[in-house]
Amino acid sequence: LIETEVRTLISENLFDNYVIIYTDGSVVRYIWNLWVFTAQVRGEVVKEDNGGFAMATSRFTMEIVTVTKEMVWLESHTFI
Repeated sequence: LIETEVRTLISENLFDNYVIIYTDGSVVRYIWNLWVFTAQVRGEVVKEDNGGFAMATSRFTMEIVTVTKEMVWLESHTFI
């Protein structure tokens, strides 16, 4: 139900050239440290990327890495 409400809110306020980016950073201590993002324009996935580190870190660090990665990608693209 919440996902449907969020998607409705997005579609009601979205312009054609807007990019929607979903991000996630995750850590399970001593097992994995991962980041991932998906970018969509007009409902189509235009970029997916992910990665990780082989070192102990925090979930907050991975969230920041994720946002940094997507911002670097977004900076070099224009959607008209």
